Amino acid sequence: MRPLNALNGFSTIECLITLAIIATVMLTGFPKFTKLIIAKRTEVTSTRIFESLYEARGYAVNASAVVILCPGSPQRGCESQIDWSIGWFSFVDINRNSKFESGETVLSQQTPIKRLIVRWRTPFWVRFKPFGDLWPNGHFAICDENREYGIAVVVHRTGRARISSDSPDGQKVRCE
Repeated sequence: MRPLNALNGFSTIECLITLAIIATVMLTGFPKFTKLIIAKRTEVTSTRIFESLYEARGYAVNASAVVILCPGSPQRGCESQIDWSIGWFSFVDINRNSKFESGETVLSQQTPIKRLIVRWRTPFWVRFKPFGDLWPNGHFAICDENREYGIAVVVHRTGRARISSDSPDGQKVRCE
């Protein structure tokens, strides 16, 4: 039988050693976990752009209409900038002037993206024509804010898009 004054449990030294081991494991794994989160956020954003492109193209073909996809929001209209991380939306361009005006139908809207850079070229919008082709062709560069991880959404003149880890010239995506 054990004496009544003996305590069951862990000593302070044992608790400190256990906490030190746990802290070491967490600190060595945290940078890899952070990079995984950044990579997934970048992939999700490229998929959102890809889906927006296909939705706009599909509507243009099915409705025989001109559809514009541009950075901004229906409240502010199309913004004249290459940074699409502010969010983007698509609309039916009834009068074909590439500007969102009252009476034009909004098809979709994407909210702003934090801690990522989403770049397109000039002009700042993408126009889908009734046969599904678009102007201008190019690629979206989606990068983390440290510009270490990048993905491209390549858009062809035919209106088709693809997601790639490289830019169209086969080089690493430039996050400028």
